[in-house]
Amino acid sequence: MPEACEKFASRIINDSESPTAETVWHLFDYADEVAAYAGLIAAPLPSTYTFPSGRVATLSNIAIKDISDSQWEATVSYSVYVPKVLEQVDYEFEAGSQSVTLTHALATTAYTGGGRTAPNFQKGINVSPDGKIQGVSVERPQFTFQLTKYWAPELVDAAYQLVIAGLVGKVNNATFYGLPAGSVKLLGVRGRLAGNKFPVSYRFEYSPNESGLTVGDITGIARTGWQYLDIYRMVISDDTAKKKIEVPHSVYVHTVYEPGNFGLLNLEA
Repeated sequence: MPEACEKFASRIINDSESPTAETVWHLFDYADEVAAYAGLIAAPLPSTYTFPSGRVATLSNIAIKDISDSQWEATVSYSVYVPKVLEQVDYEFEAGSQSVTLTHALATTAYTGGGRTAPNFQKGINVSPDGKIQGVSVERPQFTFQLTKYWAPELVDAAYQLVIAGLVGKVNNATFYGLPAGSVKLLGVRGRLAGNKFPVSYRFEYSPNESGLTVGDITGIARTGWQYLDIYRMVISDDTAKKKIEVPHSVYVHTVYEPGNFGLLNLEA
């Protein structure tokens, strides 16, 4: 009569971070491996294994081998799948430059001749004959960096993708990767499922926060990296130079990017 029974003292238990269990079964009087497999399942074979820690493993593999005529041996494996963020994080950066229009210089030295007096444009650059400040295109440092994190696929679900979408174009509302609040903008995110990993790349740009700025005779100006500094000008008479000139009247610091909680990206330990 066909019979399936677990081999005595054959269990191999590994109750670690990635727990596994293995049991061995004797199968008697089965004509072939198909019948032996059916008999094992009907034994009944447990579909789960509970470890001393309380974690529950599910049946992951059955291997059957022929021992002798009508006798078989089955090795049954159980494992626990622990969904988690994989530890690997790739980091890359690029330091370059970008063209910006600068309307006021850090320092200015004026020269003239013929008994004339050079108008004081308060460091304004490229002033037209009617006194309008036009500025000049200069190269400013640009720093971008990218983080690629390898996730377990089930963690990059629709909810997390919507979190990402809601943060694109926003700036950090708290320190992020050692960079102060207001200085980092999330440019974009791209992910692609690759087997049992889901690499997601996050692109950021850094713009330094500034304080103690001076524009014309206006001092003590402060701005975070992604705030926009707007200069309102007025036309006055330079009686010494006998010219109408445009000089800063007021400076406005505008917040044009919404703050976002980059902690929701779960990129920092």
